[in-house]
Amino acid sequence: TVEFDARERREDVEHSDSDSYLRADLSIQCTDHSITGPDKMVDRYFVIYVYASIMIIIIPIGVPAVLFSLLWLKRKDIEERPTRRGGPELGYLSFLFRLYGREHWYYSTIDLYRRIILSSVVLALPSLETIFMLAFTVSVCCVLVYREVGPYWDASSDILSYVCGWQVVICAVALLLSEFSRRSANQGSASTSGSITDKARETSELSLGVILILTNAAVVGMVFYLLRIGGGAVVKPEEEGEREEGGGGGGG
Repeated sequence: TVEFDARERREDVEHSDSDSYLRADLSIQCTDHSITGPDKMVDRYFVIYVYASIMIIIIPIGVPAVLFSLLWLKRKDIEERPTRRGGPELGYLSFLFRLYGREHWYYSTIDLYRRIILSSVVLALPSLETIFMLAFTVSVCCVLVYREVGPYWDASSDILSYVCGWQVVICAVALLLSEFSRRSANQGSASTSGSITDKARETSELSLGVILILTNAAVVGMVFYLLRIGGGAVVKPEEEGEREEGGGGGGG
């Protein structure tokens, strides 16, 4: 992974606002002051920079768009399919729509964008507050959409995705509370002893850890419950039809 950030600079050398250093190793300067003009990046680093920029467009944006285009071209066949996977003509696309109902064939690309935002886009944001706001907003919106729409083929999968969605929301809130606790401890270190501050921080982190563990345990319990009451696949009335063995799933 190659990252360039003009804000992370060495303080022991003179630099300008346009200096750029490799985030993984701040001793490596990616700009060359012997080159005049606005673009002073060393050629070998500039090539990697251009390559990374192109990949950002192709992979996180282009791949889901291509998958959606393939689904769009076959949307009528997918909507009219008698089984979860459809016929042989849809075999190469079945992994994208088999978890979802006939009218919700496009939800795999929506979920893919959700995952990209929560796992990659947030890492490019400048502050933890901004990261929390984006993660919290996206997570809550997805929970509401999945609850109201119910896109999955199985009703049990809708329930599981709803529970897992709230788990993501809880993780986002835990991130904010952890940072708030850390900052409060740092501010209080000047007026209290270090041992008391460290103890309060450890107690707060332990509490958050217990909450997250209980949340994961609740999700696992929900999975076993759904498997017990419905064999893991309770088909909705509108999705009645021939069911294939081995098909199942849920998302979160």
